[in-house]
Amino acid sequence: MIVKNVEKQEKSTTAFDVVCDAAEFEKAINAVYQKNKSQIYIQGFRKGKAPRMVIEGMYGKDVFYEDAAEELAPSAFQFAVKELELRAVGRPAVKSTDVSEEKELTISFITAIWPEVTLGQYRGVEAPKASGEVPEEKVAAELAKVQKRNARIVTVERPAQKGDTVVIDYLGTVDGVAFDGGAAEGHNLELGSNSFIPGFEDGVVGMSAGEEKDMDVTFPEAYHAEERAGKAGVFHVNCQEVKQDELPELDD
Repeated sequence: MIVKNVEKQEKSTTAFDVVCDAAEFEKAINAVYQKNKSQIYIQGFRKGKAPRMVIEGMYGKDVFYEDAAEELAPSAFQFAVKELELRAVGRPAVKSTDVSEEKELTISFITAIWPEVTLGQYRGVEAPKASGEVPEEKVAAELAKVQKRNARIVTVERPAQKGDTVVIDYLGTVDGVAFDGGAAEGHNLELGSNSFIPGFEDGVVGMSAGEEKDMDVTFPEAYHAEERAGKAGVFHVNCQEVKQDELPELDD
């Protein structure tokens, strides 16, 4: 193999040609023929038994050229990289292939290379060092999050408090009429999550398992269901269970 026409181009790319002599090209053509002959059927021959010269006579002498070029391309590129001492990046692109009358194969490549960098003044440059100190309150807050993530919920025999989870049945009415989405059974509600309208969770605080009560509420003026916006309503609530998080020890 011979490397010719080396040209450095913009954006850190280099183009070059690799010429493979006739013997190398012939070896690649024969390898491609051997690899593919089992798939070729020529009338008068059993499948895969047609001689190469017969196949070339029927389809043209260049029938295996393209595949042979693909066969040679990887080794040709690696040869050029070593010959030119290139610091190539990624896979090259094959711009073209050409076969001469002497059956020499020329493969034209273009490849990205590491860019040449000119260093500026860097000695003596100073930069502030970030502090590695973490305030105690941040450590405590992060540890509390870890405890919360690993907590298990246990049932308690006491009135519900903020932060507890209660299991409730509820039925909401406006002007004595139940409305869509205003009823549920066995609903788990974390008190303090503000997932219900204002006043609802505060009304559940203090309830014990087995207790029932009616709570008067007022829907917000900007409530998503316009027919209930700003109206007074009543929720009948049955508290089934009161649960709390049992936090693990920090060294658990």
